[in-house]
Amino acid sequence: MPSRPSTATTRRVITLLLVAGVAVAYQLLVREPGPATAPPRPSSPPATVPRDEHPAPAPSRPSAAAPSGARSAGSVAAAFRRHARGAVVEGSGRVAKLLADDRQGSRHQRFLLRVDGGPTVLVAHNIDLAERVAPLRADDVVRFRGEYVWNAKGGIVHWTHADPDGRREGGWIETGGRRFH
Repeated sequence: MPSRPSTATTRRVITLLLVAGVAVAYQLLVREPGPATAPPRPSSPPATVPRDEHPAPAPSRPSAAAPSGARSAGSVAAAFRRHARGAVVEGSGRVAKLLADDRQGSRHQRFLLRVDGGPTVLVAHNIDLAERVAPLRADDVVRFRGEYVWNAKGGIVHWTHADPDGRREGGWIETGGRRFH
């Protein structure tokens, strides 16, 4: 008859499972969703705004020029209240804190943003697909459009770049008179 595992062994197994679960949850919250069966695609060159061109501010409402599949953007505050996942949001705020880049998988520039009329959110800007937002300092005013994923700390805004496959409307970050997408 097999013997039962010791209490210490059981605790180690439970701890290992919890750590693995947290790692999986983090990956699901931070990474851009893609088709489940799609093979990994090579990095695209960053999309930049030519120096002599000043992009027009994004309209706050959908216009006739918006792509037919475009979704209107809501506010972070409304998405946070609804515990939304995958909601397109647009807004502005002040940089609360600059964080180290996430270098696992697709690289992301990360910073905390105190959103006007809403919570503080983590912005995860994919720097494999878009130009790094620079210069960027604490207390800078930032406008953005991206996809919101709720969490109890305020949520995450990602997809702040153009879709390299052209299947969805892209996001952007704007600061200092420049738009990064």
